[in-house]
Amino acid sequence: MLYRCLLLAVVTIVMHVSDVQAQCTMIDTCSCFMPDGNIVDISTLGDNSGFAKFFALPGPDGFYYSLNLCFPFNEGSCSGAAGCQTSADFLNTFQIGDASSVMFTTDPTNNVHVLYTSPTDDGRIRTTDVTLQCDPNSISPNIQVFGEQGFNSLLYTFTIISNCACPGACSNNPNPNPIGPGGQVTVEAGISAGTVLCIIAIVGIVVYVGAGMAYMRVKKQATGTGMVPHKDFWTAIPGLIKEGCVFTYQKIRGKISGKEYAAI
Repeated sequence: MLYRCLLLAVVTIVMHVSDVQAQCTMIDTCSCFMPDGNIVDISTLGDNSGFAKFFALPGPDGFYYSLNLCFPFNEGSCSGAAGCQTSADFLNTFQIGDASSVMFTTDPTNNVHVLYTSPTDDGRIRTTDVTLQCDPNSISPNIQVFGEQGFNSLLYTFTIISNCACPGACSNNPNPNPIGPGGQVTVEAGISAGTVLCIIAIVGIVVYVGAGMAYMRVKKQATGTGMVPHKDFWTAIPGLIKEGCVFTYQKIRGKISGKEYAAI
């Protein structure tokens, strides 16, 4: 029973660590690439004329919002913007994202998010978060405006449903294999070598302890701490480390010679 429980724990750990969400690595202000090399291209979700593709859309918070991905636009006091908030009376505008501040990220469901930020006069940061939702059948983009997430939160969220949110759908080169410094391909893997080593180490430790305790219990009829495999070895380690440290310290201070330490 103990061995089965430990084995179940190992499987759970491996599944959890292996469930690494994909990352969309930025190529430029209009695109990023997924680990498989497919590009998410948002250039068709913006207008390069200096005006917002999505203009003065009403939000649930009583404000109006203009949004333009990929390219900057100007509207009222918003300049070089990706997002602009307008008051209900259309007298005041507030920049909620600078086009030059673009970042790409993903959520646990692997939807790509396009993020823009803009500083306020008092030093705080406004953030626009646009979720790209893939729909192969949505040729004309459909935007959902959620507005500011709580009073004075300075976080503004939107969702754009489009076929261009699907990796590779709107890119001229669906498998770009981007080249980094030195001519090396820079496509990111979903799971790193370090993670693999951690998994191997965790599995090895759990199997060693679990199998060792099972063996001691069944074959040696051990109980309690006596079930720990190689118990004498592990309990001796702290003392051996202490002796080694003391010896090294005294050796450096010149208090003992090398002949006073037992040779291995």
